[in-house]
Amino acid sequence: MKTKAPLPTLILLFILPCSFHAQPIDASSSPIVISDVIIVDVVKGQLIPDQTVIIAGQQITGLGQVDSLSTPGHATMINARNKYLIPGLWDMHVHLDDKPGLHFTDKDKKMTLDLLVVHGIVGVRDMGGNLRQLAEWKRWTANEQLIAPQIIAAGPYLDGNPSLQRYYSYPLSTAEQARSLVRTLNKNSNIDFVKVYSNLSRKTYVAIAEEANKLGIPFAGHLPPTIKLEEAIEAGQRSFEHGDPLAYRCTEQATEYRKIIEEANSLERMHPKRIRALDIFAGADKEVMTSFDPSACKNLLGKLENAAVWYTPTHAVFKGMTHITEPPSEDDPRYQTLHPQYKNLWQQRVNSIPDSIVQKPGFGQMNHDFFESRFKITHTLHEAGVPLLAGTDMPDLPYIFPGSSLHDELELMVQAGLSPAEALSTATINPAQYLGREYEMGTVAVANTADLVLLNENPLKDINNVRDIHAVVLRGRLLKRAALDSMLNEIKSKVKKFKKRE
Repeated sequence: MKTKAPLPTLILLFILPCSFHAQPIDASSSPIVISDVIIVDVVKGQLIPDQTVIIAGQQITGLGQVDSLSTPGHATMINARNKYLIPGLWDMHVHLDDKPGLHFTDKDKKMTLDLLVVHGIVGVRDMGGNLRQLAEWKRWTANEQLIAPQIIAAGPYLDGNPSLQRYYSYPLSTAEQARSLVRTLNKNSNIDFVKVYSNLSRKTYVAIAEEANKLGIPFAGHLPPTIKLEEAIEAGQRSFEHGDPLAYRCTEQATEYRKIIEEANSLERMHPKRIRALDIFAGADKEVMTSFDPSACKNLLGKLENAAVWYTPTHAVFKGMTHITEPPSEDDPRYQTLHPQYKNLWQQRVNSIPDSIVQKPGFGQMNHDFFESRFKITHTLHEAGVPLLAGTDMPDLPYIFPGSSLHDELELMVQAGLSPAEALSTATINPAQYLGREYEMGTVAVANTADLVLLNENPLKDINNVRDIHAVVLRGRLLKRAALDSMLNEIKSKVKKFKKRE
């Protein structure tokens, strides 16, 4: 009989160093001057024209009207006339690690990081994965050994038993297991927060929350059906992903729906009543979608507004679901930079859906309705004053392309009712405030880290202009359009080689 390794032992296996060796990156020591640029103030949603920005090392060291600053004579000069400077973008819900079954090499993994940088993404919040790999990337980016976004990471999923995640997850059965795991993660690993997941029992969720609060570790993620939203707010959960728990609460039938959910919690996961209850909880039930009414949950919205709680809609996830029956064309240029293994993984996920579901009349329309219903949730929370974070859940869910999916998410935020300025804030100043770092990132300001994106067109006029990138500044390192194109072309070349080997 095989014995299972105790949780602390498994933790240590997760955090031992990987074998990939990074090489130091050459960084220019000369200052950078971006002149005659239009700065986008993401806090006020305004444009500030005729500005000069001076960058030295990794910081913005000067900012003011054109000709009002003394610029270094040996600086790299960028004439940015008629261009728009925004803070670097953050994707606040990603899973950077590969699944073990993909058999990615270190160079394969680096492709995803490069794609993020090319699309102006300077930071990510990794919501669960290979802590050993993530810790190494974090170390290398901090030491300037890797051109990559800054990584804020949770490491493993903390879930119930059985866990809904096959990889990098700890199935917890008891409160003491949960407390011990949080303590071990805090002591032995490089986590920034704890990720709670969907199958946690009430006792394990409460134990995680209590231990995390005791140790001063934030916790965020999914809300298990065993916990009411008010209880999670009271427990101190920092962010909620995907919007699942709010949908049924904003209906006149909320009390009845909650009873159905609680009665089904003890049933097998594939029991018809449990499936119905999970659909209700996720807002995927047709009755829930059609009866959504913000006036039915005013008290709850008030609690969310007053609490230090954030919401990450991940509209890109639900948009991806609409492609299950209508996949993107094979001619979609994004496939040129997508590792074929991800495409295969997406297809495996689609194929895993039983034919009895996919072939059911109205399946495609149901996915579209579910996708559009998320706009109502986002709009309701935004109107109530709950701060939003832009996140995509890329790249292992179907049709969420690395890099460009964050631009898609900002476009979807606008479709949900946000202005372009408000949408832009969900990937800039809001992540900074969420992380408690608004005085060092998230805006174009003196003393902030020089993480910037120079655009050819005004993003406050059309949020899709974030796609038209002229240059990226990553921690003070200038990547002009030619350098970004070179990175893209290298990725395309690798993808072609991978396809030939298939």
